[in-house]
Amino acid sequence: MKFCSSCKTTKEAVDFNKRVRSKDGLQTHCRNCMKKYQKNYNKNNKEVNRLRVKKWREENPERNKQTAREWQYKNRHKFVAKTQKRRAAKLNATPPWLNEDHKFMLEEIYELREMRTQATGVVHHVDHIVPLRGTTVCGLHVPWNLQVIPATDNIRKGNTL
Repeated sequence: MKFCSSCKTTKEAVDFNKRVRSKDGLQTHCRNCMKKYQKNYNKNNKEVNRLRVKKWREENPERNKQTAREWQYKNRHKFVAKTQKRRAAKLNATPPWLNEDHKFMLEEIYELREMRTQATGVVHHVDHIVPLRGTTVCGLHVPWNLQVIPATDNIRKGNTL
């Protein structure tokens, strides 16, 4: 029998992990308490790391861009593959029955994105309302499936409806 210093209960020795440095060769916390601790530690540690990276990116935008460019250069094959996959999906999602008016509207939407970005100083993206590569449904690259929204909203939306 051994006393757990975390949950303050006495338990069997098999409920404790081994620890060579202890006199009795067991840890001071039972396995259940260690699992709870590890779960909370990992959860909090991931959140802290995510926030730390986000803060660093905001404080060092030029260095972040440089790091991204270096990664693209070192992993050119991955970058090109991802870009070509997106391009192919967009081409496959553009129906052949689009007429000249529809194509003109597509160009106008992308021009509107540039104008909004310049006018507001906030980066805007052209978003597909129904994603081109959704998990449940795939949309088309047509004018009525596009909208101009701030980049932060588009990134937050991701590949969902």
